[in-house]
Amino acid sequence: MLENTKKKQKTPPPSAVEVEEIVLGSILIESTVIDRVISDFSVNLFFKKENITIAKAIIEQIGRAHV
Repeated sequence: MLENTKKKQKTPPPSAVEVEEIVLGSILIESTVIDRVISDFSVNLFFKKENITIAKAIIEQIGRAHV
């Protein structure tokens, strides 16, 4: 019975908030960084709610710049 309970518990996704902040900070400080990471950049890469919000804003701005 204990084994079934363990399987039902959700394991939190891996996260490295410090890395998230380094990536976002690098993009915000040096605009050419986004050109190197754009093909892999997604809000799904972020765990912290505030970082997801920032990533969404960056993606929105990129979309506006390419219109």
